[in-house]
Parts: sequence; structure tokens; C-alpha cells
Amino acid sequence: MPLFHRESPEERQQKETAQAAAQLEAQLQARSIQALSAGGLPARAQERIAQIQQTITSGAGVPLYSSDLSVAELALTHQLGYRPTGLVAGSCIYHIGWTGWTYTGELDTQTQAMSSAVGLAIGRLRQEVHGMGALGVVGVRLEIRRPEWAPHYIEAVALGTAITAGGKPSASEPFVCGLSAQEYFKLLSAGSRPAGLAFGNSAYYIYTNWGSSWQRSSWYNQEVEAYSNAVRDAQRYAFGRMHAQAHTVRAHGIVGVHLEHSLREIEVESGNDTHRTDYVIEYLSWGTAVVQAPADVHLPRPTMVLDLEDLVRPTPQKPEQE
Repeated sequence: MPLFHRESPEERQQKETAQAAAQLEAQLQARSIQALSAGGLPARAQERIAQIQQTITSGAGVPLYSSDLSVAELALTHQLGYRPTGLVAGSCIYHIGWTGWTYTGELDTQTQAMSSAVGLAIGRLRQEVHGMGALGVVGVRLEIRRPEWAPHYIEAVALGTAITAGGKPSASEPFVCGLSAQEYFKLLSAGSRPAGLAFGNSAYYIYTNWGSSWQRSSWYNQEVEAYSNAVRDAQRYAFGRMHAQAHTVRAHGIVGVHLEHSLREIEVESGNDTHRTDYVIEYLSWGTAVVQAPADVHLPRPTMVLDLEDLVRPTPQKPEQE
């Protein structure tokens, strides 16, 4: 083996190709970070949406779509003159600051952080729908979780299927709907339409005082009023914020409401080599805000299905009486 290895032309070409690819990826990352800072979409997402829109507008045919619609939902969508455009998603990973707490009450910093993360995720989902030229998105699923690798981070993901209709122009403000395709079309036939997702949340801190600690170790069955009141207050705050968002879009109601809540333990050193256990309640509520509007779709009326075998099956004869 020679002491000094000279690069072959093939090795030099591979090295230059790898360096160019790394430089291009770094540029894409920089563009994505800049777009995300402005509340927009990452570079890769922008490229995907632009390709779909170009295929649609150029008349090259219907692009290959992906969808989380069931077969029944897809059949009904086609039957009513709509078609899926593709899966759309919005996501956000948000850092949650922590403020020391010495009494029971709402955590303003964590509550606002979760609300901002959800707002960014839904906003980016709406941007993808608008970029595809779709009318809106149905079946939106909203997932909020804390990554195991970063307990002080929160991840918000919104995912659904964008739909459009032949002969109808793209909407300047695409709708966002958490209902399934069947529920969405039933809503339209009932004279209402979705006005968007309404979301409310609350992060509530429970300070464990001596009374609560005594009740935890008591031999008697009894309600811990401090904890019950905290859960009730967190729920009231979350509902109030969800209703406030519905009021901003002049909705007449909220349907398909989802409720989630979690309880986390916080170990706190209380001095003299002792500690206490406090709690944080995270309460979430979200649903589809709806407004009354003229119906623009009519679901087909159900019909009876006749078994064709009944037409050819011989009728049993009654035995003749003697």
C-alpha cells in the first residue's frame, strides 16, 4: 500500500458531488428556517405544493394524491362532484418556558406557548391547502404531545385531506374542518358550513399544601377539594378560549368537540431534606366552528336494495289438504 494516496478522477468527482449536495442542503435549511421564522412553510413543503399546483393548472391531468379518507368517504366525495387533492399537514415544535410557582393557579407562560404552537400548526396546514388551490380540508386531526427526548418542548401536528370541486374556483380563505367527509357533506346539506377550528387550552398548577398532603395520607374516603377545583378551573378556561375563537369567526356553534387532559407530577424540594409533589394539569378542547349558510350540496336519498335471488327463488308450496 503506498504511503501517499492520490485521489483518482472518480474519487475527486464523488467528493465534489458530496460537497455540492451538502451545500445545497445547507441552503435549503437556511431558507426553511427563514420561512418558519416568518410563519411560513419549509422549503421542501413549498416545493411539493408548487409541483401539485403546477400539475393541476397545466392541464397535465390529475396528480397522484395521498389521502386519509376511507373508501366510503372517497366514494361519497366523488359522487357529489368533489375530489381529494392530497394530504396536507402543519406542524410546530415549541419550547415552553418554566416559571416558579408558589400557589395554585394558571401557568400563563405554558398556556400561551401551547396556544401559539397550535396556531402555527393550523396556519401552516391552511397555507398548504391554499397553495394547492383547494376549497378546504376535511377530517383534520390535531395531535399535541411532549417529545420524550425534550420534556420542555411541545409538538403540535395538524393533518387532513384537502378537497376541491370541478368547476368551482379555489377559495381565498380555505375552510378547515375537523369533521369526516360524510359529516362535512351532511353539515352542508343541513344548511351550515364550517368556519374553522376553535381551540382552547389551559395549563394549571396545583400547589400541594399541608391540607392536601394530609388528605393524601388520610384513611378516610373524601374529596380533595383543591384538586377538584383546579380541574374545574382548567376546564372552564379551556372552554372559554375555545368559545372566544368561535365568536371571532361569528360562528353559531361548535360541533365535534374533542377533550383531552393530562396530569404531570412536579417534585419540589421544600427544605430540611424534605420534598413535596405538586401537579400540572394540561386541559385541551377543540372542535369545528360552524355557521348557518344556504345548502349547496344534497346527499343522495337512501334506497332499498332488492336481493335478486328473491326474484328467481321458488315460492314454497303449501301442502294440499286432504
